[in-house]
Amino acid sequence: MHKLVIVSNTTPHSRASSSVDPSALASASLAHSIASSLPASSASLGLPEADVPASRPQRRRPARDVLDVFIEGVSGSARASETHAACVLRDLGMAIAELGRDGSGKSIVRFYDDPWELCVERFGAAASLSVYRAGTEPTVAVYDRAVPFEDVVDAAVDVLEKAVLTGASPKPMELELRASLTALRALDRAQLRSSGVGDGECDEPPSPSPVVVEIDRDAPISFAAEFALRARGSQGVDASVERADLHALLFRGRVRAEIRGRAVELGEAHPFLVAERFLETARRALEAWERGQALLVRSEAGNVLLGVRVVPSGDVSFTLGSSEGSAGTNGPGKNRAVHTFPALAVVDVLEAALAFGRALVRAILRRDRGQCTNLRLSAFRRQLREASDALREVSRQDVVVNPTPEPYRAFAESARAYPTSGVAGERDRGLGGARLRYTSRWRALVPGIDLRSTFLCGDRLVVGAAHETFGLARATGEVLWRVPTQKAVSVVTPGGLARLHPDGALDVHDFGDGEVTLRTRVAPRLGGPAAGAVVSVPGLPRLLIVTEGERHLVAIDLTSGEARWRFAWGNRGALRLKRAGKLLYFTSGDSALTALDVLTGSVVWRARDRLRFRSSPTLDKDRLFAVAGGVNCGTHLHAVDAFSGQPRWTQSIPAPLASCTVEGSPLVAGDVVA
Repeated sequence: MHKLVIVSNTTPHSRASSSVDPSALASASLAHSIASSLPASSASLGLPEADVPASRPQRRRPARDVLDVFIEGVSGSARASETHAACVLRDLGMAIAELGRDGSGKSIVRFYDDPWELCVERFGAAASLSVYRAGTEPTVAVYDRAVPFEDVVDAAVDVLEKAVLTGASPKPMELELRASLTALRALDRAQLRSSGVGDGECDEPPSPSPVVVEIDRDAPISFAAEFALRARGSQGVDASVERADLHALLFRGRVRAEIRGRAVELGEAHPFLVAERFLETARRALEAWERGQALLVRSEAGNVLLGVRVVPSGDVSFTLGSSEGSAGTNGPGKNRAVHTFPALAVVDVLEAALAFGRALVRAILRRDRGQCTNLRLSAFRRQLREASDALREVSRQDVVVNPTPEPYRAFAESARAYPTSGVAGERDRGLGGARLRYTSRWRALVPGIDLRSTFLCGDRLVVGAAHETFGLARATGEVLWRVPTQKAVSVVTPGGLARLHPDGALDVHDFGDGEVTLRTRVAPRLGGPAAGAVVSVPGLPRLLIVTEGERHLVAIDLTSGEARWRFAWGNRGALRLKRAGKLLYFTSGDSALTALDVLTGSVVWRARDRLRFRSSPTLDKDRLFAVAGGVNCGTHLHAVDAFSGQPRWTQSIPAPLASCTVEGSPLVAGDVVA
């Protein structure tokens, strides 16, 4: 069985202290590591002597040292399984063989069970090797170690020879290993040394150009970096295919920060890794600040310590630790300088992360347009956009108070004065003080009944099912009509039963015979359930207001089927609607409570809180009650004038800076809010 095991790296000092001659150990280090990791098989392959030549004179050690890090010296936690060990060797051999034929380019070999990667980049007779861990917490073991490319080929040949001699691989994998070995042996040695490699010498990679990201003196928090970036070019890669390439973003440089006029030197680091972790930390701080929760997080990225502490009151402390005095690439330094800055604003921290990230992205793309197809960089740019949208949302100063609430107040009073009509009104008036008794009148069988699509509409009972919709007589249960339908969201309107399909099709079925009387289409809802409200009161047009697409509300005229207006509400969370009179109140999981005019879709008033409104508001006469927060975080109960948006009072629940969870919307009974 093949088993490729990664153990702790051996330092040059420990190797030199061995009784074995260092040069002799170097000549067979990689082959010995593979031989020790691949147990001997009881059955020999019986290869002829000419098939596996004797050990050739070894030239230099650096290539084998770096490959040894990848094969045997990265980390005690990294491990290639027995199934995939030979696959890694096969990929390594084929990648190096392809570079040997092309003359230049870059190949990345990845482990199958761990996110460790080996990058081989060729520049004529020279090559650079890098070993690093990808994923959410990158770690760099070796970066751009310059070696002769011929040494890389020799080391790979030694590895594959040992793997083939062991004979522990399944027959198909053994054939692939032999194919990789054959491809490496077929390389033209003169072509590998075509750039004039001499003894102990190798060509150098192209010189990188210096890049400087300057400090923003006007910002309370600002980061800067000085590094060298090498333009890598497309190297024949298909531009229509996007690939993850963390290696291209692992450039090193000096990073510094300036906070409230105080300069902090952070030393040598990987600026892109620092920018990634800084943005993630700042985004988590913003989310905790919005929820009124405490947060304490510390992490290390690119050899720089980043930490943030958020208290429920909203104050933020920011911690930075330099890379000076660090014990190696991965270990924290014993004498590291750590700086903590209290009483900062979470908005300033996120703005600094956005500014530093954008500056790095601009510098990378300006020198290498091919990085537009780098999935790692694309993900970082998407995170920048999302964080920028979140910051823009919490930074808005768009509170609106309606200066003329009297027309809306008068309409609401007149609407309450209209008597309730229909069967429901007669039933309510006839209740009096009678006791309720329940008896079965009739029974109907509806295959695949959907109780959410069951409505009592006058003398009809409309029942939705999996493949049909039924119209039943309210008194007898007789089937009056049935029409084939598909799964959809159903709502009762004055013109019939409206059914909104997942593809955006909207049909209105007549209560009398079930036929479609109105058909229109809206953009299909994405990213959440559909929500809506029906407008059907004297003095207002008959409208169906529903969610459309990702972030819009649209009002459909139930007479003509045309859209009356469309309003962009954002996409932070689920939409909660409450209609009363001429106003439509809604929350969408952000910090705003908004009232719209149902006739025009314009904003009548808007109130804001640091916490997020998640549940629908409750209307009682001329006051609107809404809960902000209430999801295991700080909670505020707001009382707002329903027609002007003027705040009446705000109460913390259960106490300031305390966390709780509120289920549902407020309940109002007389002069008490529960």
